[in-house]
Amino acid sequence: MSILLMLFFIFKRNEVFMNLRKICAAGLMSICIGASFSVSAACSEGMAAVTKSGFYAAINQKDYSKMQSAVESGSEDVIKNLVQAHSIIKVPEGVEVCIKDPREGFQWYRKHITISGYPGEYWISDKGLNEVN
Repeated sequence: MSILLMLFFIFKRNEVFMNLRKICAAGLMSICIGASFSVSAACSEGMAAVTKSGFYAAINQKDYSKMQSAVESGSEDVIKNLVQAHSIIKVPEGVEVCIKDPREGFQWYRKHITISGYPGEYWISDKGLNEVN
């Protein structure tokens, strides 16, 4: 009887082990596929750019105009107030961003972008981006 019980547990353990291996393999494969999909689907073709140092981005066109006026006039107080109001952000250097379709709401000298890790969409000066071809 004890030999039968021992054989039962050995086979059952092997069955559980095999199922665990299948689950782990499927999980790893889905993680790898998901990661490769997110990298390749990050930006549409020809719509990627890398940010430059020292630039700000605004959450809407109205705040973009305020930001540009403050930057051009050198008004640090206005910039500080806009940052504190969460109307603009200081864009980190060297971050890949996605440019929204320029045919939608074409704007002179600025781009509509999304930044990985930041919520929402932003407006940034063309000078603040190096476009990736």
